[in-house]
Amino acid sequence: MPPTASRNGRIRSEAFGNRHIVVVTPVALDADSRTLKQVMSLYRWGARVTVLAGGKVFSGEDVAAKVDEKLPPERSHPKPRPHWIARPWGWVRRTQVPAVFLLPVFGVWLVHFFYRTYLRARPKIPPSADLYILHEFGHFPAVANAAKGNPIVYDAHDFYTAIEPHDQIGSFDRDLLNPFRRWLERRCVARSANVMTVSPGLAQLYWDTYGVKPVVVRNCHDNRLDAKGVADVRSRFGLAQKDFIIAIIGNWKAGQVLSPLLRVLARITDNVHLVLIGDGYERLDNEINALNLEGRVHSFGRLPASDIVPSVLNADAAAVVYYARSENYRYALPNGFFQSVAAGLPVLYPDLLEIRQIAEQRGLGLMVDWRDEQKIASAIDEIASDRRVRDRLRDGAEKAARELSWEKEELVMRKALSECLQRAALRPENASN
Repeated sequence: MPPTASRNGRIRSEAFGNRHIVVVTPVALDADSRTLKQVMSLYRWGARVTVLAGGKVFSGEDVAAKVDEKLPPERSHPKPRPHWIARPWGWVRRTQVPAVFLLPVFGVWLVHFFYRTYLRARPKIPPSADLYILHEFGHFPAVANAAKGNPIVYDAHDFYTAIEPHDQIGSFDRDLLNPFRRWLERRCVARSANVMTVSPGLAQLYWDTYGVKPVVVRNCHDNRLDAKGVADVRSRFGLAQKDFIIAIIGNWKAGQVLSPLLRVLARITDNVHLVLIGDGYERLDNEINALNLEGRVHSFGRLPASDIVPSVLNADAAAVVYYARSENYRYALPNGFFQSVAAGLPVLYPDLLEIRQIAEQRGLGLMVDWRDEQKIASAIDEIASDRRVRDRLRDGAEKAARELSWEKEELVMRKALSECLQRAALRPENASN
C-alpha cells in the first residue's frame, strides 16, 4: 500500500528519502499549479527538492512553508514589452513574407533564447542531482548539462509545437521557430529517462511525433493545498443568493471563445453573472463595456493555486470555454476543468475528446458548443432554471471530485519517478557505490 500523509507531513520513503530532485519550470510557481502539486508530493515523500521556477530558486521547505502559512508564492509577472519592440515583433510573428528575409531576426531570437534559457539558468541548476524533472523543453540544454548523465524526466503540459494551428501562423513561426523547437524537443525526449503528460490524447501525439509514449498524469486537484478563509465569489463581488454565478477558471488563451457567451449574457435575465479567474481577461473590457455587462462580469485576476477552489465553492456552475483550435486543444485536460469539479460545480464543457469522456462518464455537466449562441443560451437556461437538473449535475461533480484527485494521480507519477531512480541506481558507475 502506498503511504499516506497529512497536508504537508513528510514520509520516509526508500525510493525518495534524501534523494536530491531538481524541478525546473519556466514560469512562476504560483502560475504553475501542476509543478506546485508535484513539488509538494516529492517533499512529502522525503525527497530533497530544489525548484527553479520563473528564474527563482526555492527549496522544498520554502514551498511547503508558503503553503502551510497560506502565503501566496512570490509572483513573477513578466514586464510588458515596450511598444517599440512589441509592434515590430508582432509583425514578425504574423507576416507571411518568405522566411529567408527573417533569418537575421531568427538569429537575434536564438541569441536571446540561449541567454535566457542557458546562460542565466545554468548557474542556478544544481549539478549531479539524483533526478531532474523538466517542465517545457526550453531549458533542456541547461538541465542536460547539469545532469551529467543522471536521469531527466520531461513533463510536457501541452504539445507545445502544435498549440497554434499550422495554417494560421506566420512564416517566422512556421518555417523557422517551430522547426527549431521541434528539433530541440526531439532531443529532449530522446535524452529523457521518462516522459509524462496530462492526457491520453497528448500522449498519442507524442508517440506519433517522437515514437515515445508518455506516462499520463492528469492535472487533478490537490485539496490538501487549499487555503482556509478565502473570500468567496459572492462576498467578493457583493452578489446575492438569488444571483446565478458561472465561474471560468484559468488564464485567457487563444483556444477559448468568449464573445458568444458575452452576447448571450447581455440578452438573458440580469441575475446570471460570470466570474473570471486568471490573467489576460482585460482584453475583453471593451466588449464587456459595449454590451453593458460591467455589473455582471467580474474578474478576480490571477489567484494563488491554493485559493482557486475555495473561492468558487458557492458558485452555481463552471464553464470550460475551449474549442478545438488545434490538436493540442482537442486533447486538452486543463487545470480549470479539474478545479471546477473539485469545487463540486456542474460544468458546462466543450466537445473536446478528453474532457467529454470524463464528463459524460460521470454525468457532471452539460456539453456546449461555445461558438453557437443558441446552444449556449439553452444550456444556461436548463442549468439555471431547473434545480433538479442542477442538483443532479452537482451530485455527479461531487462524486467525480472524490475520484479525480491528485492523491490518486500522484501514485502514477510516484511509480514513474521511482522506476527512473531504480534504473539509475543499477548503472555500473552507481552499482559499485
